[in-house]
Amino acid sequence: MVPAVTLDRQLTPLDAILWWGALAHTLDYDDVAGYSHPSGPAVCAALPTAHAARIDGRQLITAVALGQDLVIRLAQAVRKPVSQYGWLPSIPGILGAAITTSKVLSLDAEQTRSSLGLALHQTSGTMEALARPGSAYRAVREGFNARAGAMSAYLAGEGMPGDATSLEGQYGYFNQFFHGDYDRGFLVNPTLLGPLTTFKPWPCAGHPQLFLTAVADLLKGGEVNPATIKSIRITGCSDLLPHQCEPIDVRSAPPHSIDAKVSIPFLIGKLLTHGTITIDDFTVDGLKDAPASALGERVRWKLDVGLRRGMNDYGIGIVEIEHEDGSTARSEAAFPLGHPENPLVWDDIVTKFHNCMQLAGLGHVSEKVVQTVDNLESLPDVTALLNSIGNGSRE
Repeated sequence: MVPAVTLDRQLTPLDAILWWGALAHTLDYDDVAGYSHPSGPAVCAALPTAHAARIDGRQLITAVALGQDLVIRLAQAVRKPVSQYGWLPSIPGILGAAITTSKVLSLDAEQTRSSLGLALHQTSGTMEALARPGSAYRAVREGFNARAGAMSAYLAGEGMPGDATSLEGQYGYFNQFFHGDYDRGFLVNPTLLGPLTTFKPWPCAGHPQLFLTAVADLLKGGEVNPATIKSIRITGCSDLLPHQCEPIDVRSAPPHSIDAKVSIPFLIGKLLTHGTITIDDFTVDGLKDAPASALGERVRWKLDVGLRRGMNDYGIGIVEIEHEDGSTARSEAAFPLGHPENPLVWDDIVTKFHNCMQLAGLGHVSEKVVQTVDNLESLPDVTALLNSIGNGSRE
């Protein structure tokens, strides 16, 4: 049995994976790499499985690194962003969870191949959940992904065969979901891709962070006065931009937290109004923010493919603000804050973790967890990691 944070009880490994995975993306605070979310499915499949298997810290780290790498690799090997094929960034997550769990369980090559073959048939996540407001799927998707991938590995470990050519077969991952439009050279490149990961400074989707970074730079430079803003123009190159800006009446005053996190006008209004964006901004009360919504209504967007650097990043984001007196301010963000080219410092990431633990009522064990993670590589038995949290009993 495995501790289930905040539930005050333990669950079977697969049920714990579903629970941990459902928590991973609920706040939209998980890390990203271009259009993929590498850590949610990998970490949430790894922790309960590793706890049950009582492996050491080095094996856990290796398993997570492999899962993160595969998620990024599968997302960025295709020649266009996965969203342009109609898929959510979560689509490679099940396969990442499968290979992570395979490593935790010490499966051999044939069993690992079978785990991917079984996971292929559970791969899902379409842009329907993002194209219009209302769906809660995005909030819990990593639970589905992590559990399905882990279950595939468990079954493969028990001898169940899967498709041997799940990635490049006639109806495999790339041909079935992406019309065979992928770069095989990138796919087999031996460079580990985990270092491409971006750690978010704000609890919202990855693409809006590009424009929030530009707004934050304007605020830091004292170039804008929110009280006298007449119009806000944003320019980007991602096909996500229209989905995250329209319809303007909903995207400036989203009714639900999960919709708010992808509503660029509302997010810009929040940052301009308060100077920061926190988890509290997405509570029931936080969504009722008339000043932020009023500024959000002034946002207009434009697509410019000339801002694109490559097919698998968000390109450059531009924010232009006009004040009522005619004065203007302009900022370009080449990379969102938290990107490897514009990184957060480690203390910022630790503080982010402490804030999340405090919000969950787990502030009393937060420092103990940090210390355990700092020494993870030398742990002979990783049960110490989840045991440092316990069953998630709150203060």
